[in-house]
Amino acid sequence: MNITVPPLRDRTEDIPMLARHFLKRYAAEFDKPVDDIRPNAMELLVDHDWPGNIRELENVIQGAVIRADGDSISRADLPEHLQPAGEPDKVVDSFEPDGFEQLLRQYKVRLAIQAIVDCNGNKSLAARKLHVSRAYLHRLIRMGPGPVALPDTAAEVA
Repeated sequence: MNITVPPLRDRTEDIPMLARHFLKRYAAEFDKPVDDIRPNAMELLVDHDWPGNIRELENVIQGAVIRADGDSISRADLPEHLQPAGEPDKVVDSFEPDGFEQLLRQYKVRLAIQAIVDCNGNKSLAARKLHVSRAYLHRLIRMGPGPVALPDTAAEVA
């Protein structure tokens, strides 16, 4: 008697249940207080094709639990191959006229704003992910992006 189980990519409705099961298992195993998966992270999990099926999902959740700093798994805790492919990040707009210090300032501000967006507005978590103090993160935000265009979702963060 053969039992045929369709691939995980054909059973996307099962992904949240399986992900939460693995989350509980590995949070307990690693004694981490992680008990939730943020909606934007769950969206990435559901949208992935899962060529490795359930074992790949299990490995992704295990790694995310290890990387998680707070009590939930965020998009930033998921591996790079799950992140949406988009335009490569543009580091600088141009090399004129402000010079190195201005470009460095712009880059730091962009990084701070993107971290806050990735952490759903949680500035304390964003500061921890960047390995800077919360006060320094606030200084960066107050500096403003200068001539740099903010991402659409970052306008409300600043």
